[in-house]
Amino acid sequence: MVKRQQDLTSSINEDINPVARLRPSAAAERGSETRLVSTAKIVFKRGFDLIAAVFMLPLALPLMLFIVLLVKIDSPGPAIFADRRIGQRGREFNCYKFRTMHRQSDAILERHLQDNPQSQKEWEQYAKLKNNDPRVTRSGRWLRKSSLDELPQIINVLKGEMSLVGPRPYLPREISAMGPWADTIWLVYPGITGLWQVSGRNEIDFAGRLELDARYVRQQSLGLDISILIRTIPVLINQKGAC
Repeated sequence: MVKRQQDLTSSINEDINPVARLRPSAAAERGSETRLVSTAKIVFKRGFDLIAAVFMLPLALPLMLFIVLLVKIDSPGPAIFADRRIGQRGREFNCYKFRTMHRQSDAILERHLQDNPQSQKEWEQYAKLKNNDPRVTRSGRWLRKSSLDELPQIINVLKGEMSLVGPRPYLPREISAMGPWADTIWLVYPGITGLWQVSGRNEIDFAGRLELDARYVRQQSLGLDISILIRTIPVLINQKGAC
């Protein structure tokens, strides 16, 4: 009788708060998480990524060369930079991007947040500035709106550091804010696009992003990856949720 009441209470709680079904517990079921990243899934997904990346890179090269020239003309500094991000199993790697910010961007951000309390609140909620980011260059605004700044990450896919689809790679400074979600999210390789991108991107706060990334890991499949890749196209065209 007691067990039935406990099961009923658990069911009611999940109906009231569906996010609770995604929330990782302190006593996570390791066997279940192991099945999420079975060897067969890893090999199949890696093969799909390699074939797609090898096909995409020659097509993207002319556009990438144009962007390199645009960034160099717009502001001093390298066109491509390597940003330290967190990958599978919590390992750091160099994530390649077209530069969209001025040099000394950290100092620029610190001064801006000190002088603008509203921007400070936005930074604390979203871990980024959706509007009026003083660090971003003119060409950087266009690259970010179109997400073309992430094109060099095809190289990360070829190197085996990223996947075409997966949670977006997190910054080292965001680790403490990830909490227990990190154990689930880090089971897979980060992606160039993912469930967060096609669900609203920067319109979703940091907590919502964590929930979506964990949901992707638990539901991952080739069908879901293809669906996300297809849904990414109109998101990029419409620039929905971009900043």
